[in-house]
Amino acid sequence: GIAQGVGEIAYTSHHPLLHTLFMSSLVKLGKLITGSYNAGAFVYIVLQALMLSAALAGTIVRLARRQASYSFRFFALAIYLLSPMYSNMVSTLLKDIPFMAAFIWYLLLLEECVHRGLDTLSPRDMVKLTLVSALVGLLRKNGLYVVVLTAVVIVIVWGKRLKAKKVFIMFAMIAVLPLLLCKGGDERTIRSLHANRGSVAEMMSIPFQQTARYLQLYRGELSPAEREGIETVLGDVDKIALRYDPLSADAIKALYVTTSGFEALTDYTQARLLRLC
Repeated sequence: GIAQGVGEIAYTSHHPLLHTLFMSSLVKLGKLITGSYNAGAFVYIVLQALMLSAALAGTIVRLARRQASYSFRFFALAIYLLSPMYSNMVSTLLKDIPFMAAFIWYLLLLEECVHRGLDTLSPRDMVKLTLVSALVGLLRKNGLYVVVLTAVVIVIVWGKRLKAKKVFIMFAMIAVLPLLLCKGGDERTIRSLHANRGSVAEMMSIPFQQTARYLQLYRGELSPAEREGIETVLGDVDKIALRYDPLSADAIKALYVTTSGFEALTDYTQARLLRLC
């Protein structure tokens, strides 16, 4: 993201452009004021630490409001303070920290909705939920799927208790409008920055990762047709197996052959489904 913002490489929607612009703007500001990109990076890390701290603190406050036991609240706070995961993550320049903060606030708003009842929500509450839902989608592409699917479940569960007009408005506010804000905002940003669009590999990361694991264990069992279907999309099966990482699909996604096209993806999917069966 920083490399894109400072002009070293072209903008791409591979990662959320909202985060790229936010992070790179602070880094460039640090360079302008102090002559060093490091100063801006430091400011960004402090800000993202504050975002996550505020979100985690919000969970403790919510537990107190729901009259959770003191020992449980103390245990949760101890995890936040002592677990190296949080301190390690906030000290790195990652898109995941702002997303995590936004997602925690999204969950807190959902909890409030369930606790109070959707029929008691004010227009202000619905606007807050809409904006935070859109932010979740803008800070991570798969965050939008969570928002929309959650909205569908909420409408199904609560739909019988509300009037049809109320259900329609609710679904529009917590699903349709966040979807339009995310897609519209993303598209406008891509066009204004002339950014390259993300690869299909992002959508296929889980199937690709599963394929790599299978190849690591059983690639000797592949038929010639299955091997061809996989290699047209991801390249040599032996290389795929060697690059498998159980913690991240990035190494496998990077192997995606961008010129393979829809037909090749169809052949790959058929080969994968046949092997699963």
